[in-house]
Amino acid sequence: MSNAPIPPSPNRDQLFQEVWTTPMVHVGSKYGISGTDVRRVCDAFRIPVPQPGHWTRVDLGHTIQRPELPAMSEQEILAAISAVKAIIDRPKRLVEVRADKRIQKDNEVAADAAPKQKDWHRAIKQLREQMDKGVTRADHLKKRYDWEQSHPGKQYQHKGEVVYGSWESFCDTGQLLVTSHRKLAARLSMDTYQRGLLILNIICHGAELEGYTVQMAKNNERLELSKGGARVEVRITEKLTQGTRYRINSWDKSREPVRTLTPTGTLTLFVEQQGLGQTELSDTKDRPLEQQWKRILAAIEHRHQGSLANVAEWAEQKQKWREAEIQREEAAKSIAEEKRKQESLFSEIENWQRAELIRAYLASLDSKLESQAQLDTGYITWRAWAAEVADKLDPVLHRIGKASKT
Repeated sequence: MSNAPIPPSPNRDQLFQEVWTTPMVHVGSKYGISGTDVRRVCDAFRIPVPQPGHWTRVDLGHTIQRPELPAMSEQEILAAISAVKAIIDRPKRLVEVRADKRIQKDNEVAADAAPKQKDWHRAIKQLREQMDKGVTRADHLKKRYDWEQSHPGKQYQHKGEVVYGSWESFCDTGQLLVTSHRKLAARLSMDTYQRGLLILNIICHGAELEGYTVQMAKNNERLELSKGGARVEVRITEKLTQGTRYRINSWDKSREPVRTLTPTGTLTLFVEQQGLGQTELSDTKDRPLEQQWKRILAAIEHRHQGSLANVAEWAEQKQKWREAEIQREEAAKSIAEEKRKQESLFSEIENWQRAELIRAYLASLDSKLESQAQLDTGYITWRAWAAEVADKLDPVLHRIGKASKT
């Protein structure tokens, strides 16, 4: 029988206060359940819970309006208590326990040899292969360097593939196996790369147990943990110390300073959210990263909440921009329609003026005729055509016709 104390059962009023003052992952540790099960208990008790991004807003100093706890009848409370008991009594494996076991297993394997291929998460498989190739290359450089030191003045004869570079330059740059001017998921030296990859391996498997989708971004730039439409990015680096060594210039035998980077074996884990914000966790004298899983998990959860808040804010901004763009388009259409109507009105007025001018001209011609006898067939035909042209141009007849029909 285990002598571990039995976790207390949640009280509705007390749990309501706790979920609004403490993140659920920490509330769950009090009752011996996961953060997801805390939410299930809240649903059973009809307890309103904070929205995504709540703790980020709290950290930024925003005032959060807490909703009222809805009333429940005695019968509803009894039914909820039964549901809560089923949640708590259900066999479960907390992610901390799973992670601690995986850490213990990985540490045991690392003490003897690297884990088998099947033990490595698929997301870091390519990165591990790339670093293994870097180790092979470094071994060739070291072998050539040792031979040249033992045989001064002689040229090393390569056997097989030619390996470019030098052991001294490799050491001067910190013995890093993968280098880039961009961020990398792992920036580690020969002595720490196995341990650093094991830590990433633990994070990959542990994050999947928490519902995250794990994948490596292009060119091994970052390890992405995605859930709920938001993601966090994880990377691990080794602390390097700067120094200087001197080499002899082969031309004039002068001493030249060379900037050096020396690996320290101290690893730092970065958990970055979408947008600005990151959490750093480092090895300490008494607690290496392998023994800080709870802090790592809390950092991932905290930064994921920050990512959710930022994604929601960006979506809201995008929606506002879209609505503003629609309003601008509608305003532009309204202006264009008004301009078209005005141009149509001006055109009607011009046609009306032309029609009136034609009629006035015909009337002037008629007044100059002394008698109807002077009218010939050609003039009569032309005048009828001119009058028809005036009628067609005159918009008044069309406007009056439309108005009378309506």
